[in-house]
Amino acid sequence: MILVKDVKKIYELEKSQVVALDSVDMTIQKGEFAALKGPSGCGKTTLLNLIGALDIPTGGDIIIEDQNIAVMNKKKRLQFRAKNLGFIFQDFNLIPELTVYENVEIPLLISGIRHKKEKVMKVIEEVGLATHVHHRPGELSGGQRQRVSIARALVKEPPLILADEPTANLDSKTGQSIIELIQRLNKSHGITFIVATHDHFILEKIDRVIPMMDGRIMN
Repeated sequence: MILVKDVKKIYELEKSQVVALDSVDMTIQKGEFAALKGPSGCGKTTLLNLIGALDIPTGGDIIIEDQNIAVMNKKKRLQFRAKNLGFIFQDFNLIPELTVYENVEIPLLISGIRHKKEKVMKVIEEVGLATHVHHRPGELSGGQRQRVSIARALVKEPPLILADEPTANLDSKTGQSIIELIQRLNKSHGITFIVATHDHFILEKIDRVIPMMDGRIMN
């Protein structure tokens, strides 16, 4: 499903260059639950951003669903993200003025999808927040807010969901429940998940761990 081939990402500074990714090769199969493992600065988030069409590589190819997103222009990348990708962030990225229902509904509104209520309620129930539909983020715990973020990523049923340190702002018990939820969704929906993390509990639970160091994948 995902082919990353000889991908490089170089950031140009005033008097120097920073090599964030150095000739990365990786294949992720459809329906896999994989983790990018490594210390801060190893390139995990940079690689996730490239796979998520949030940035473009300096060189190489990233092929998802038979499309090379590395050569797409900004408009096509936006359309690709809207159709094929869901995102889970460590700081949740919820809109504080909106309810749980309204936050989860946003991707459907952007995509112009009709008959939204059934879809939205289904995923809210799946993440265990059926009794919190009208709550706003400020009225929720950290774990509940991350569940809203997961529901929002899931609501369009994208083939791929990317999660950047999804348990970083949660206590260990809550973080474990979030990862167990993601595992259940991975199996029940067949959605491919790629998680960037250094959380040992996550790494113990995930079938495939991809270690990274200094912008490279370590074999």
